[in-house]
Amino acid sequence: MSEKDIKSSVQEMINRQTKKADQIIQADQTILQVTSLKKYYRQKNKRNVLVRSLDGVSFELGRGECLGIIGESGCGKSTLGRVLIGLEDATAGEILLDYEDIKEVKKRNRKELRRKAQMVFQNPFDTFDNRIRIGDILSSALKLHNIGSTAKIRKQMVLDSLKKVGLLPEEDYYKRYPNELSGGQLQRISILRSMLLKPEFIVADEPVSMLDVSVRAEVIHMLDDMAKKENTAVVFISHDIATTRYIADRIAVMYLGRIMEIGKANEVITNPLHPYTKALISNCGDADPRNKMKPLQVKGEPPSPMNIPEGCVFSDRCPYATQRCRTEEQTLHDFKENGHLVRCRFAMQHKENG
Repeated sequence: MSEKDIKSSVQEMINRQTKKADQIIQADQTILQVTSLKKYYRQKNKRNVLVRSLDGVSFELGRGECLGIIGESGCGKSTLGRVLIGLEDATAGEILLDYEDIKEVKKRNRKELRRKAQMVFQNPFDTFDNRIRIGDILSSALKLHNIGSTAKIRKQMVLDSLKKVGLLPEEDYYKRYPNELSGGQLQRISILRSMLLKPEFIVADEPVSMLDVSVRAEVIHMLDDMAKKENTAVVFISHDIATTRYIADRIAVMYLGRIMEIGKANEVITNPLHPYTKALISNCGDADPRNKMKPLQVKGEPPSPMNIPEGCVFSDRCPYATQRCRTEEQTLHDFKENGHLVRCRFAMQHKENG
């Protein structure tokens, strides 16, 4: 690929992000509100020891918006996804889905919550029962939620959906079993099953990490296109920064169960403020080889979620940490007043000092 092609491709991605970002969250379009969300687990045989998987997560999500969640393994990304859709109950905090507490929705009608909030799991091979045909799997989801008045209508809805996502001939895929399909084909069907119910939002937990590189782009395009057409909000969980930048409107960076930085995708990637975000991005490859960011090295391993340090949770590894960082709790600050929040009161000083 020539330098001109690379420049054009990168600029197209940036323009796409800018256009999408301009449409993000208006007050009357908010579909999900998360406030001070916590999820603690008790250690086996040590009932007084708590594992703090989520420790005060807050954000809002607009209709049709995609929020990318990135961070190291063990930072709480997948736990957040499971709690958001009600697979696990939060220890504390509040999740409002269309201004209604999901705990109340779950108590009233669990099936109603399942229709409103869906999840795409990481491993498509574990998602389906190999004894049931694809057509029956998709049709049963429609029947369970009273979509389609007859079996014939539901079958036609499934066939039309298979055709729309490029699984052709659709009659052939309808009759196949899951073990007869590739990982990419199964993940498309997993996304299709979630979107058939027209949910308010879906959580996609590492949806392409187990797929071949050659098919990842197709699956991501499918997820993005279906979500935009249905105006469905997406929480996209991934450790792949480049993929997340492509699909997400905003990006949240998590560390030890907390959001360390959140803002518009292109702003967070090109202008990171938190030292942890800088370390992640500077050690990740860039689509544009002309962008050269000196890798920021951080020492050691993340602390155990059973023994969270005082003050800033990143202070033990941060190259800029001061004594205040180690003793004072850090909160999210909007220094630029543009929705780009960072959990570091010295972020702008670090920016000026490089």
